[in-house]
Amino acid sequence: MIVAPQQEGPADRAGLLVGDVLLAAAGGPLLGARFLPEALQGGEVSVSSLRVMRGGAVSVVEMPLEISGRVA
Repeated sequence: MIVAPQQEGPADRAGLLVGDVLLAAAGGPLLGARFLPEALQGGEVSVSSLRVMRGGAVSVVEMPLEISGRVA
């Protein structure tokens, strides 16, 4: 669940909101928040697809990653 996205960070730029629930990243299910950085590490990938549930509706959003490959 998104708790406090960094202002102007990748989650904020992707439009993720407090309370959004992350279901999947980079095509695979997320088994917990601690697995998110590993799921998003894809070498030269600059954008990752996230499956998100907001208000009971599931959608896919594209999240830009930092140039260094780190996620915020």
